[in-house]
Amino acid sequence: MMQNVLILGANGTIGRQVTERLLNETDAHLTLFLRNASRLTITDPARETVIEGDATDAVAVNRAMVNQDIVFETLGGDTEHEQQAQVITTAMEKAHVSRLLWITGIGIENELTGAFKEWENQAVGDLMSVSVRAADVIKNSTLNYTLIRCAWMTNDTTIDYDTSVSGTTVTNTIVSRASVSDYVIKLLTDPTRDNRASIAVFQPNTEADSPAGY
Repeated sequence: MMQNVLILGANGTIGRQVTERLLNETDAHLTLFLRNASRLTITDPARETVIEGDATDAVAVNRAMVNQDIVFETLGGDTEHEQQAQVITTAMEKAHVSRLLWITGIGIENELTGAFKEWENQAVGDLMSVSVRAADVIKNSTLNYTLIRCAWMTNDTTIDYDTSVSGTTVTNTIVSRASVSDYVIKLLTDPTRDNRASIAVFQPNTEADSPAGY
């Protein structure tokens, strides 16, 4: 039985998709953490708690971490991602919360090749090094993490994806947010799946020199 899930970045598309599915498919209680609480619409007050705060604020994150069983991070990669990783992992270790699901991007493990790798390096620029350092913070923690390395995300509602482990070259370029959300749900509902692992998530048959739509 699922218990308490903390969603960091709850107002993002994936955060909202995962929230909806957890409410419909599980009995979990959700703590929804975001910068502006007024942007969320609560559908089940008995099972949803909203906390307004910034994920770089240790006081706010520590407060959100109380009595949690699982933490799902979908804050979006930006210049604060390494700092967010440090604050979140420290708060989890302090609160004795072990399980962390962390959304990041493909490329952080040098798993791309050829023209696609060149395109990604130009598109992401310095943010890649921030994402790499954030992932390293998590890998070097005591947490039971799953790093979810997403291909370039689309708003296609189709759920169609494959996964691969660290050390595997990734040639597929895109994945739908619905697919990423589905994989997150599988992780949240199966505590034995992909523990202390870094997993690439991508739509099959999307090999290209650059992602469609970008």
